[in-house]
Amino acid sequence: MFWECNSVSSSQLESLLEKESVGLPEILEQEDVIQECKNQNKKLIDFLCQPAMLKELINLVVLEPSAALDESERFKLPNIASEILTCENQALTLHIASEESLLQHLYTFVDQPPPLNPLLSSFFSKAFAALLVRKSDQDW
Repeated sequence: MFWECNSVSSSQLESLLEKESVGLPEILEQEDVIQECKNQNKKLIDFLCQPAMLKELINLVVLEPSAALDESERFKLPNIASEILTCENQALTLHIASEESLLQHLYTFVDQPPPLNPLLSSFFSKAFAALLVRKSDQDW
């Protein structure tokens, strides 16, 4: 029973990834996206490693979400993006660490005028710390 439910959920993610026009928010809304990322789902990792998707993930972590959103939804996607950026996935880490423009974009968070949003600060800190730990040999 458990395995049947898991495969149905995974197949929903797989079918979304098959679409050409799927956006990052649609993928992040899938309840098993973090687990699939940790499980090294190749299609998902390939999708997330696209430069545009990595930039969007970083945007979610460093840019304040719209205040017009409902409070329960406002930080949902930034939280998921933070979890994905910090999961044990070497491909994501290597793509971000090897692309200077992505690193510069991540750094823009600390250049914002104070006060910084505490929740976004925690997402940024978590993502940046994970990069430092996994790519400690890089000259930051």
